[in-house]
Amino acid sequence: MSDPASTLVGTLGTAHVAAVDPHGAVTPTLGVRWSLRWWIGADDRWHRPAVESVTRQTVDDGFPIVETAVRIPGGDARLTVYGAGGPHGLLAYDVENTAPVPFVVALVLRNEARRGTQRITVRDATVFVDDAPVLGARTPPGRWAVAPSVEALDVVVTGGEAREGPFTPVELRPGGACAFLHPVTHRTIARFAVAVAGAPATRVARAAAAEVRLDPAALIPPDDVRQGWIAQLDRGLRVKLPDQVLSRDTTHARVQAMLRATVDPGAADAAALEDWGLDPEAVSAWERLSMRDRSRAARRPSIADPLGVLATADGSELLLTLRDVLVHEEADGSVDLLRALPPAWLGGAIEVHDAPLRDGSRIGFAVRWHGARPAILWALTGGAPRVLRSSGLDPAWSSTELAGDALLALPAVSGAELSRGAATRSPTGGGFEFQ
Repeated sequence: MSDPASTLVGTLGTAHVAAVDPHGAVTPTLGVRWSLRWWIGADDRWHRPAVESVTRQTVDDGFPIVETAVRIPGGDARLTVYGAGGPHGLLAYDVENTAPVPFVVALVLRNEARRGTQRITVRDATVFVDDAPVLGARTPPGRWAVAPSVEALDVVVTGGEAREGPFTPVELRPGGACAFLHPVTHRTIARFAVAVAGAPATRVARAAAAEVRLDPAALIPPDDVRQGWIAQLDRGLRVKLPDQVLSRDTTHARVQAMLRATVDPGAADAAALEDWGLDPEAVSAWERLSMRDRSRAARRPSIADPLGVLATADGSELLLTLRDVLVHEEADGSVDLLRALPPAWLGGAIEVHDAPLRDGSRIGFAVRWHGARPAILWALTGGAPRVLRSSGLDPAWSSTELAGDALLALPAVSGAELSRGAATRSPTGGGFEFQ
């Protein structure tokens, strides 16, 4: 599985998923044993993102569209990677040059297998690994190089010794690497297609794959990918929170758990997907858990200090904790809506839609403020009445109505909570920082 610092990109419901590390290196997660790096040959020198001090990375509002930027003279080299679907598990791999002069991008393909060679070929403008299409460009590489290691390849490429002309097929040993060099003119984007599906299992399918040509021009744009993920997330529990950074982190955690569901989910992933109403992914995750992890996922241990955990949690732990804060279902069937109020949310609008409950019903609520007093509006659908309360807003309030609204008392906030209320989640996605 990927390093926790990596971001998964890919397609739902398949194993066509890859991890993008903090420097932009792409590694498929299952069944494929290669990785893809990028180096930039700028006016001053060659820049390797993995060792540059000015490499930055952002994830588009939590959605799996990963941008990695490296500072070069006059601007940035930017790599954007996201899943684009299709039978080959396509990723869009866009290299943008924001500088006023051209540069060269070297796409570095490394054999990550522990044993066995990989046959690397180039047909037209598509690179193949053992007859599986892996990397597609608009034009064949202008230059190329092969070496027994990435370090040796670095010497060849940065020394200007990359070869011109058609690529010569090579049997790449474990750890060996190829570089494919493409020019990127100023103020333009060079688009590549990366296929992470790997080699087909049958001889007939492998023969068909060997005839594939990956066409970068056919890839869908990132805005369409973003809208597709919004539609996917709308299937489950949806929230609107006063904390924009927490909202982004929540989106990111949901997307990553959904992508892990068909690859290598953990117990927390299965539980979080279930609690957030993402049922197909929850089923897929449960099927892949060991019996021990299923037992762990079935337990929902009580969180004694949900606000404390929320301050530092990430990933599926964040999802489970936030769900516990927003909608806490007791063993007797009663439901605590907003059982703890983060002081930073005081006065802010809060909305929860379609939170699934154990009996199959769903509940939603919203908090609005009348001066310093909160009002709560709620609706329970598909289930029998039960006791509703809101310990974080007004411990004295309760109702058994299926739907309604109530003006609550002033929230009781301690001095310690007021101190914590000056904080918001850190933009890096963990902990709080004071402003």
